[in-house]
Amino acid sequence: MTLLLSNEDVGKALTYADALRATEAILRELAEGQAINRPRSQTYMPVESKNNPGFRYRFKSQEGGGVASGVWALRITSDMAGFSYTAGVKRRRILPVATGKRWCGLVMLFDLEKIEPVAIMPDGVIQKMRVAAMSAVGAKYLAPRKPRALALFGSGWQAGAHLEALCGLYAF
Repeated sequence: MTLLLSNEDVGKALTYADALRATEAILRELAEGQAINRPRSQTYMPVESKNNPGFRYRFKSQEGGGVASGVWALRITSDMAGFSYTAGVKRRRILPVATGKRWCGLVMLFDLEKIEPVAIMPDGVIQKMRVAAMSAVGAKYLAPRKPRALALFGSGWQAGAHLEALCGLYAF
């Protein structure tokens, strides 16, 4: 049976403590040769979008899995990527052009023994938590044991997740 989850489902089920433990565990497995990953690949269409000049269709994928989790994860995203200028500064941007002005990405989990999909979910919430957990685990090993200050550069979509993960770091 394959679970079809929404971002809301993922947000209710996954805690930052879970994400921190899973991230640290998979990094340990990678170091021990018990996990593997394929770095992200990006493919761009060779022509600009008719509706979004300066932007091109882009497809990204990355994947990996570990022995302890028993799953192989595949993350795919389909988006419109390009550059725009803000106050004369050129910035890379990704446009929300899917139906409802949304981004489009999925994570699929496959059982390593049964070789079938066990879950399919949007990548929004889980991606935000994954990136924040990776930063927090890095801080765990690189920051002083009892830091007295935390600084975040930026206030975008992922900033709140980073704050929660970093502040929760010493709780797990």
